Amino acid sequence: MCRNLLAEMVRKDIKPEDVMRTIGISRRTWYDKSRGLTQFTVKEAISIRDTYFPDCSIEYLFDIVAEAI
Repeated sequence: MCRNLLAEMVRKDIKPEDVMRTIGISRRTWYDKSRGLTQFTVKEAISIRDTYFPDCSIEYLFDIVAEAI
């Protein structure tokens, strides 16, 4: 689940429809990706970050945590 992405979207009043148009996905695909059922592609993640959240890291927006070795 992309809790940080969804929270930032609320903070900046960005609608899911805007993001769906930006990366070219359907409502069902958005639902699956935003809930963590499937993953955003690297290209999609970069496009979302660059378009709407240039001040945030990809790791933060998409809840990516490096595994401890």
